[in-house]
Amino acid sequence: MSAGTASGPRRGFTLIELIVVMLIIGIAGFVIVPALLRDAPSDTAAVAQPMATVLRAARRVAIDSGQSARLVLDPSSLRYVVQMSSSARTVAEGTVPLPAGATVAADSARATFQFAPNGTAIGDSIVVSGAAQRVFVAVDRWTGEVILRAN
Repeated sequence: MSAGTASGPRRGFTLIELIVVMLIIGIAGFVIVPALLRDAPSDTAAVAQPMATVLRAARRVAIDSGQSARLVLDPSSLRYVVQMSSSARTVAEGTVPLPAGATVAADSARATFQFAPNGTAIGDSIVVSGAAQRVFVAVDRWTGEVILRAN
């Protein structure tokens, strides 16, 4: 706020001060809002998040060990096993903790995902279905990132 004039103190802000404040607020909104939207999990894909977590963990095993890793999933029982491709040594196994009532469908009796040490991947695609939600789950061939797409 500026100092007063000869006739007394002036009240309020100058146009330049208001423009600077609006510019700062606009820049902050431009940076913060997209970051918040990008990090918020999609309600539509929430039913498939546990499956995505298992796939990401298998990819991490391959990258950290410097060896190819294979995840095999039984869609009917939701049991999975992660093995090192070179030795068939099991490094992780368990059951995908999907929400109650969720099911998994795959094109084959066992869905298989192969992760290379550089993070790339090949694999089947599966569909996770929950209460009024169907989510397509796959891995990107070039990046190995998990793809969740609502159907």
